[in-house]
Amino acid sequence: MSSRKSGGNVPRQNIAAASPDGGARLDRKNEAMPEVSRFQRFRVARVSRAMLKEAPYNPRVMDEHGHKLLNRSLKKSGLVETIVWNKRTGNVVGGHQRLSELDKLEGGKDYALDVAVIDVDETEEREINIKLNNQNMMGAYDTEKLAALFIQDGVQFADTGFSALDIELNFDTPVANAILGTDREEEPEVVSDIETIQKIKAARKQGKERANHKNSPEHFKVIVFNSMESMDEFVNYFGLDGEMRYIDGEVIKSKIGIG
Repeated sequence: MSSRKSGGNVPRQNIAAASPDGGARLDRKNEAMPEVSRFQRFRVARVSRAMLKEAPYNPRVMDEHGHKLLNRSLKKSGLVETIVWNKRTGNVVGGHQRLSELDKLEGGKDYALDVAVIDVDETEEREINIKLNNQNMMGAYDTEKLAALFIQDGVQFADTGFSALDIELNFDTPVANAILGTDREEEPEVVSDIETIQKIKAARKQGKERANHKNSPEHFKVIVFNSMESMDEFVNYFGLDGEMRYIDGEVIKSKIGIG
């Protein structure tokens, strides 16, 4: 595996221009292909895995659960998005996690990939690395359309990286139930989280009905800690279950004597 990250100068013959279906054109027959957008700054080339170095500064991380989902996706649908590679430095700019899972699936042997090749300096490379994963530059889900994909179009939520917990959290209860159906096979801690969320939803619904605010949104707040130690101190102070991802605000209120 160490040879894969060695980088360095690689003979030009190891890079081959890549085209779909062995050179088959994707434009319509007998019609001239328009000029490529002047904003396209990459070309597609086929390179060996050994040429792709992991960028040591890459700030993106993925937990074990995320890697499992990515691995499952690659097994089912394959790699459907190119890795971004800077030929000037040899660094991977986008796609580190996909590459990591591909290595596992390929069993440690070298292999070739069609990658998006850019040629930029180190500063711009780092900017691009961040921009490729910046949530502020990505869209958000239209939950009505997303629900329709799951309920009407037959897309299985588990095959798209969502868990039953995600569905419960992001959709109103009737919609979540329609998406989940009767198939709720989840790990015990996930089932516990789902039950907690359902209780929170039920309590909030009762409170809203009493206050005659049936159309107000459900209220979730995310508390962010500077470190794991700080979060542990919070959990221990209030005597909370450290394994629970979602905590009813009423529990915190009762702990500090509010309400």
